Amino acid sequence: PDIDVGEAAPRRRMELMSRMGQRYIVTCLGRPRLTLAPEAMRCAGIVAVEVNATLASFERQLGALREWRQATGIEVFLSKIHTFDDSHFDGKHFSHFVKAGLTLAELDASVEMVRAAMASGAVDGVTVRVEPEENLPQAALCIDRFVQATGAQVLASLKTSGPNLATERADDPGLVLRAAQAMLLSRVTPRVRWIFDTFMDVDRGYFPRHGFIDRRFDPRPAALAFTTLTALLSSDEVQVRPGPTARSMCVDTGSASYELLACTETEVPALLAGHACDWVHDLVRGERLTPSAHATAAAGRGTAADSLQVLLLQTNRQEPR
Repeated sequence: PDIDVGEAAPRRRMELMSRMGQRYIVTCLGRPRLTLAPEAMRCAGIVAVEVNATLASFERQLGALREWRQATGIEVFLSKIHTFDDSHFDGKHFSHFVKAGLTLAELDASVEMVRAAMASGAVDGVTVRVEPEENLPQAALCIDRFVQATGAQVLASLKTSGPNLATERADDPGLVLRAAQAMLLSRVTPRVRWIFDTFMDVDRGYFPRHGFIDRRFDPRPAALAFTTLTALLSSDEVQVRPGPTARSMCVDTGSASYELLACTETEVPALLAGHACDWVHDLVRGERLTPSAHATAAAGRGTAADSLQVLLLQTNRQEPR
């Protein structure tokens, strides 16, 4: 939040982390309240500001946002505040919600509004919210069409909480799959920043859910999957393409090819039997095994037949003789 950046202690931590490569997107309600000099903001690693506002409020603040954007050189993104969501009211009970960001269903109708906002010089792009149940590769196609139509940058806010504030979401395999998909999509969508909400577990209060680290700062499976993919793919030029099934994605690098695969436990033996891979990376369990060793380990686990498995199949390229 922008109010925290104005305090000396958190800003010193931001400056420290900035020197280690960390970057920050500051969020605010309405016009940014940051009064720091542009150089001070850059030293704190601030690369963008997300302005949360209703469309009516945004229109009123357009001139002030343009002045702030021109004076600071910091990118500005509009995150539309939704003032009502009828899915949270069943006629008897109302469920509190805080919802911001254009939905995927709103993108086509928002093209002209976003074009005009960008032409004014007030913003560089918008926040698009992606709900947990929305298919991420399909969402990426929808967002890419919007980017092509508007020229905007996008903060793709990947939600990890469901509609009910009292229902815990503890689906670690599902979060692993989403994290892996987002990492691969980020390599082919340079105008989209993929951002998970939230990074740390929320285990009390509103919307309890698992993140990338728990409340003891220990990594969840999604964080371990992130490190695995970073180690395998960060140093190579990567080409990402759709996989042979709707639940797979393929990656080609200079040294190997990979297939990201989501399947159930019962589907694994048949899928591996038809794949001439050298290694099987089990992204949920953090294991790297040969196909035969993975099959043996899976047989001994007694995992539920319908449990989600997230595998990265690695096939090394043969060195020319």
